Amino acid sequence: MSSEVPAARRMMDDRGSSMVEFALVVPLFILLLFGIIEFGWLLAQHLDVRHGAREASRVAAVNYSSSTPTATGATQSQQIRDAVCSRMDFSEQATVSMSLKDADGAAATKGRIAVVTVSSTPEQITGLFGPVIDTIDLDSTVEFRLESAATWSNGWTGSCT
Repeated sequence: MSSEVPAARRMMDDRGSSMVEFALVVPLFILLLFGIIEFGWLLAQHLDVRHGAREASRVAAVNYSSSTPTATGATQSQQIRDAVCSRMDFSEQATVSMSLKDADGAAATKGRIAVVTVSSTPEQITGLFGPVIDTIDLDSTVEFRLESAATWSNGWTGSCT
């Protein structure tokens, strides 16, 4: 007489161990999947901030104004901000600041170097990595040479709304 357990009965006993293994692996898999999604979303927001800074430097360099006659000062700076915010995908929390690099009181003439900074706080999709993502600030600074005399306000900062 053989004391071996039939094959069908052994398979029934293995089902419980498969369920335990599955229960141990699924949380790790979900954590990995949500991490990939959150990282991709964060990367998209970072690229959008970089794109916004590049666009802001371009419109500020050519002394952009959306109105005729050309606006000046804070009004023109707000028009530049509006143009930049309309070109960004995630602009709800973005801040745009523009200034001349050497704030020595000289006029903002053609050829001077100016600086644009676009910054934002990242949004989350899953909320699973909140404490980590909350410590990150997305910002991009671009230095550029003025292609025409700037009439926008030096040292201006405005938020996208």
